[in-house]
Amino acid sequence: EVESASDLFLTAGLARDQQKQQEGQQFESAFRKLRVRYAGESVCMMENFGRTKKKAVKALMARPSVDLLDLEPLWETLRKLISALMDLEMRQVEQCEEIIGEYEAKYFELKQACLEGQQSFFRLIEEHENNFTRDLVQLMNELLDKMAKGDLPEDLSDEANSLLVDRDACMNAITG
Repeated sequence: EVESASDLFLTAGLARDQQKQQEGQQFESAFRKLRVRYAGESVCMMENFGRTKKKAVKALMARPSVDLLDLEPLWETLRKLISALMDLEMRQVEQCEEIIGEYEAKYFELKQACLEGQQSFFRLIEEHENNFTRDLVQLMNELLDKMAKGDLPEDLSDEANSLLVDRDACMNAITG
């Protein structure tokens, strides 16, 4: 029974370890995809602004004179870009926090399952140990009773006979 419990514990532990690895890989993949998506969006926004800026500078260069007010549309476009980039960053942070929260929750569940499996396994092993000790004490008491009655087999070794002579030493050897 102990061997089957050990095999079951090992199998379950390896399966949970595999789940942990899969969760880690899924987390890394989701996080990487999120970063790539937002990086792509921000690059696209910057490129669009760059094109707008080039057109504006080209138009301004074609004028005989340029006032500070002539730059206002470009400044407004820049302010909108900054605001859009900040919004993009906030969305990214929120989604990152969500992904991290989901990963932590799943990992915590797996960790709890591992701890429960360990506790269950060691309780089972402890129960087997207690049963073994109880059965051994019972067997030893039977042998000691037979020794006291003189009913022991004659082919019993001298070492076994010398152990059975001292009841207290024999029981201490068994129970520790």
